[in-house]
Amino acid sequence: MRRIKQLCNRNVIFILLFLFTSCSSSRMVNLNTGVFESKFQTEVPAILTLNKDKTFTFVTNGHMIYTESKGTWQMNGDIITINSYENYKSGYISKVEESKISGTGRIQVVDGNGAPLFFAGVILDNNQEIIVLDSLGKAKIAQKSFKLVTILYHDDIKFRFEKKDSLSNNIKVIVATDEGYKEYFEDHKFKLSRKGLASLSEHPTIKIGEFYQKVVK
Repeated sequence: MRRIKQLCNRNVIFILLFLFTSCSSSRMVNLNTGVFESKFQTEVPAILTLNKDKTFTFVTNGHMIYTESKGTWQMNGDIITINSYENYKSGYISKVEESKISGTGRIQVVDGNGAPLFFAGVILDNNQEIIVLDSLGKAKIAQKSFKLVTILYHDDIKFRFEKKDSLSNNIKVIVATDEGYKEYFEDHKFKLSRKGLASLSEHPTIKIGEFYQKVVK
C-alpha cells in the first residue's frame, strides 16, 4: 500500500511539472531578429532592424521626413532595450540673450529659424521642477536668482549653460540642430509579444504602446 502511494505521489509530481513547463513554454515568445515596421499618427513608416550582432538601425522615411539612428540592443526576458551611439546626439545652444526686467522674469526657447520650441522644458539650477513652455516657447520665471539653466530637448537630450549674471531674468535661448536627421535613444524599452514589439518608453517618433509588426523579407 505504501509503495502504491509513493508511485501515485511521483506520478502527480511528474504531471504537475509537465503541465507547468508546457504552459510556460507556450507563453514564451522567441525573438526573431530582423525588421519590424510600424506607422505612427503622421503615417510616416518607422522601421527598426535588430541585427544578430546586437546592433540596431532605426529609420523613418516619408512625407519629406527622414531620420535615422544606430546603436546596440540587449534583451532581458521579454524586454528589449536599445541605446544609440553617442554620435547620434544632435543639436546645440547657439546663442543666449539675457537682460533684467522688473517683476516676474521670462524665458523663451526658439530654434535657429526663430520658431518656438514649445515641446522643450527648462530647469533652473538643480531644481527638480520642470518649467513647461507655452505654444510660443515662453514661460514665466518666479525664481529671483539662478545661475545654471538646463534645456530639456526631445525628452532625452539636455543642454546646459551658465548665465553671465545670476540676477538676469529675461532670457532668450536659441537651440540649433547641427544634423537634424539624427534620432537618439537612451534605454528605450520594447516589450516582445507574439504580435511584435510594443514601445514602453516615450519618444518623439514612437508612441507608447505602439506595436511593430515583423516584415517578411
